[in-house]
Amino acid sequence: MVRVTVSGHPGSGTSTLVAALAERYGWSTLNGGQIFREEAARRGLDLGAFGRLCAEDASVDRDLDALLQERM
Repeated sequence: MVRVTVSGHPGSGTSTLVAALAERYGWSTLNGGQIFREEAARRGLDLGAFGRLCAEDASVDRDLDALLQERM
C-alpha cells in the first residue's frame, strides 16, 4: 500500500494537489486538517483554541494521531 503525505500551510494548494493525485492514481484520501476541525468542533473549541490545547497538552496531540491512524 502506498502512503503519501502532503503538508502545507492553509491555502497553499495541498487539497488541490491531493485531489489531483487521487484522481490520477485512483487513490483514496484522508484529510488531516478536516479531522482536526472535526475534533475542535466536537470539543466546542475554535481552531485557534484547539491548536493551543494541542500545543499545551501532549495527550490531545497523541489522541489526534491515534484518530488519524485509526482512519487510515
